[in-house]
Amino acid sequence: MFESFDRLLLLEHGGRCAYFGEIGEDAGVLLDYFRRHGAEFPVDANPAEEILDAIGAGQAPRVGNRDWADIFAESPEFTNVKEQISRMKSARLGSVGGYVEADAKEFATPFMHQLRIVQKRANLSLWRSPNYGFTRLFNHLALSLPIGLCFINLDDSRASLQYR
Repeated sequence: MFESFDRLLLLEHGGRCAYFGEIGEDAGVLLDYFRRHGAEFPVDANPAEEILDAIGAGQAPRVGNRDWADIFAESPEFTNVKEQISRMKSARLGSVGGYVEADAKEFATPFMHQLRIVQKRANLSLWRSPNYGFTRLFNHLALSLPIGLCFINLDDSRASLQYR
């Protein structure tokens, strides 16, 4: 199953990238990268488990005294990935006719649209369970009536102020 993928994005604890690139046949490219940086693997071992152990995400402690994310950030593989991304960006900008300034928004849909959808879902949920709405209404009335009656004849004296 491991070989059915073309590329691997390997993240270590904290979400930092420990490797991104080709896997290769029999995980040769991937294993070669880790061997170049000090990890040794048995010949008959499962490459996925051994690599997880090498970065410290498996059962064994991490291999080496350096962080694998730092090693990848200084590797030629990382430089190659950055160059590929730059080429893709420039090709895309060339195909759309230059850079188009877009509004930087946190969400793709407007707030009012999101509010309308959420309100529709909430109303549908309340409509499907009428007992819940009736119970809430009854509780509000049942609680507000005794509490309101406690304060019905209070005047402006010091004792009434304390009761309020």
